[in-house]
Amino acid sequence: MRARWWILAVILMLWSGQASTQTVVQFSHRNTPNGQMAGGYEFANGEDFQVQIIDTEPKVFECEITGIEIVAQGSQKPGLASADTITKTIEHKSKYGGYIVRVSLIGEKRPPGLDDKIWYISVRTRGWHTELSAGLFGTGLVNEQYYLETGDDGLRRVFRDEAAEDDLVFGFASFATVFHDRHEWFGGSLGLGIDSNNLRVMLGPTVRVGDHASLTLGYNWGKIDSLPAGISPGSVVESENLSLTPTTNGDWFFSVSIRGFTDKAQKAFAEEAQKKTK
Repeated sequence: MRARWWILAVILMLWSGQASTQTVVQFSHRNTPNGQMAGGYEFANGEDFQVQIIDTEPKVFECEITGIEIVAQGSQKPGLASADTITKTIEHKSKYGGYIVRVSLIGEKRPPGLDDKIWYISVRTRGWHTELSAGLFGTGLVNEQYYLETGDDGLRRVFRDEAAEDDLVFGFASFATVFHDRHEWFGGSLGLGIDSNNLRVMLGPTVRVGDHASLTLGYNWGKIDSLPAGISPGSVVESENLSLTPTTNGDWFFSVSIRGFTDKAQKAFAEEAQKKTK
């Protein structure tokens, strides 16, 4: 059974990582305003995409494309050019949050209506991501309650008092969630929670709701007050006092948490692009 789960996991990972049709980012040399940013693109690390400059004259203009990062710039692979189009194929690197596209005159004779221009492409790297969140949780992992009662035979026995036990225990938890861009609404979470000074380890699937909320339902483990080893409900004991022992057990939990904000890479790119346009 475990082997089947591993095979399914591998198939899902391979399927989620499949490359899609190559994306083309297009600018018009005559009509796209200087300094304009094209955004909303997502590429996997190593995935190729094309940049096309249409309405231009490839014989007298050249196109240079560099990746934007905080301390270094990227490289390009030359592409093909049609009659009035410059086309370049770029291999995206995950360290880049975007690209600068520059079109500049090669010689001295400038065609009418075609000036040197610069544009920006905002990119988010597609793939597996990890984010942190924190919030409230409730769990059915509660301390057990027992009492002693002497029967008609004079023997003292242990009985569980379920009516005195809590139905739920609430606390605070933090989670690390892993998800993929292809199904970004869903992920898997590992978390740590605390309630009444008891530490809980949590594991389960997460539904990412809206921009900042997450709902997690799963299983958690932690210590609860329980009967000592060798004693169970109905056992005969000689002691007049029953001492419970902290033991590790597990039960279900649910959590509502708030997750992180804008991707740091996107924010860094936006700030860098603003500097370039000044």
